[in-house]
Amino acid sequence: GAVNISSVIKPEKCDQWFQLEHVKHGKLHLRFSWMALSSDSSSISAASKETQLLQMENIHTALLTIYVDSANNLPKYKSYKNPDPYMVLTVGKNQTKSRTKRHTCDPQWEQGFYLLVKNPENDSLIISILDKQSDAKLDKFVYNIRDLLDVQEMQISKKEFKLQENINSKIILSLQLRILRNSQIQNDENDSDSQDSDIECSEDLGMCAKMPKERKINQYANEDAIIKSVVTKNNQTPNTTYTSTLHTSAFMPSPQQLGRIEISLSYSELRQKLFVIIHKISNIPLKDPNHIPDPYVKLKLTRPGTPSVKKRTKVVVDCCDPVFEDTFQYLLSASDLSSYRLVITVKNKKFFLSSIIGQVVLDLKTLNLGEAVCRNWYDIGEEQESD
Repeated sequence: GAVNISSVIKPEKCDQWFQLEHVKHGKLHLRFSWMALSSDSSSISAASKETQLLQMENIHTALLTIYVDSANNLPKYKSYKNPDPYMVLTVGKNQTKSRTKRHTCDPQWEQGFYLLVKNPENDSLIISILDKQSDAKLDKFVYNIRDLLDVQEMQISKKEFKLQENINSKIILSLQLRILRNSQIQNDENDSDSQDSDIECSEDLGMCAKMPKERKINQYANEDAIIKSVVTKNNQTPNTTYTSTLHTSAFMPSPQQLGRIEISLSYSELRQKLFVIIHKISNIPLKDPNHIPDPYVKLKLTRPGTPSVKKRTKVVVDCCDPVFEDTFQYLLSASDLSSYRLVITVKNKKFFLSSIIGQVVLDLKTLNLGEAVCRNWYDIGEEQESD
C-alpha cells in the first residue's frame, strides 16, 4: 500500500486502517503525527513528556542533521596502498552509510545525513571510517549530542575534529539538532506568546480555555480527545457546534428511529481511488428482544449508464451497536467522481433471510472529497432505492 504524505500534513494526525494492495485480503493499522522542528533546547523536556504519555519506547524526540565535508590524513590500509574509505554513522540503533571514495587518505565526501535521536541528553553520534576493500577500521569519531544543547541554535558549521585512533587524522563536519514537537502544540505555543502566561487559546477548537502551560501536552496527547472535541461558542445558539481540524465529526450517536452509521470518505488523485471506511452503527432499533439483529452493510457505487459496483461488510451477530472497521476501495477518475452516488444499505441477516433496516444515500458531488479523511455520523433513513 501507499500513503500520500499530504493526507497527514493537513490534519497533523492520522489514525487509520489501510487496505493492502496486490493481495486478496489484509489491512495495516497506521498512526501518524506530523511533527514540527524546534531549535529551542528547552523543548526537550516537553518532548520527553510527550513520549512518556505515548508509553512507547521506540519514539524519538529529536532529529540530528550531519554534513560531512571531508577527512584528512587517514592511515593507509597497507603501507604501500591507499584505502577506499567510507563512513558508518550511528546514533543508538539508527545507522546510515556514506559513499565510498577510491584510493585516498584524504576523502572529500561533501555528503549530508539525517538520524533520529531518542534522548539528546544521553545519545552519541559515532562515525566509524572503514576501508571498503577489507572492512578494516581506519579511524573513529564520537560526539556527545548533549554538547549541541549549549551551542547557539544547537548547530555548528564546518568544524574540524580530531579522530580517536590516529593523532594526525581529522574530520570536518557540520551538525544541527532539532527537537521534534507536536506541530499543534508548537502552533499553540506561538499563539500564546501574546496572551497571559496562564492562558492557552485554541481557536481551531472554537474555545479559549484557561489552562496551565505544563498541561498543554496532556491536552493534545490523547488523539481521541481532539477528534471528539465539541464546543459551543458563547455568542452562538446552543445548537451551533464546532469540530476540530481533523475533518472528523464530533457528534456522538444519539438515539434515532433507525440508528446512525459512522463513515469515513477520502479520495486520492494520485492513485485515482475512492476510499470508504464503514466504522460502526449505533442504536439499531430492537423490535423484538428475542430476535436481536445480525447487521451488515451493503455498499453500491452507482451512476447512470454504467454497471453498479457492489461490496459488503462482515456480519456482526446479535448486536444493535456493531463495529465493522471495514475499508473499501473504488478505482475512479477525478473527472468521474462527482457523477457517482454511494448507496449504503444496513441489512439484517437472520438465519437465511436478509431484511433491510435502513439506508443512507450519499451524492459524491456534494461532499467535496480530497486527501483529508472526512469522517461523519449519518442518520439511517428509510430505503430510497434497491440495493
